[in-house]
Amino acid sequence: MAQLRLCFRTKSIRSPLAGIMLLAMHVILPSFFATDMSAHLPEATAIMDALLAQYPGGAIFLGLQGRLLRMKKDLAGAISVRHDKCTGCAWYGACYHRGR
Repeated sequence: MAQLRLCFRTKSIRSPLAGIMLLAMHVILPSFFATDMSAHLPEATAIMDALLAQYPGGAIFLGLQGRLLRMKKDLAGAISVRHDKCTGCAWYGACYHRGR
């Protein structure tokens, strides 16, 4: 974990991959174990904010952002992340996610 944090802070070409791994450790893996989810929120939020500032439309980052918002019990925010970046509208002419 320390090496991943160091790699993430260097802002090299490997930094986004290190951020994805850190987010997976803080957002995805704790849901499989009986751990306190709130202990992972501060670092996961800081990593997510840094990654979304650099890659605002990154699909992997948006998916993990939705998962992080669900961890924070912000279901409306998690749903809006998906609907705000809906690509079905451009391909099919109508957004099936929004009920149009």
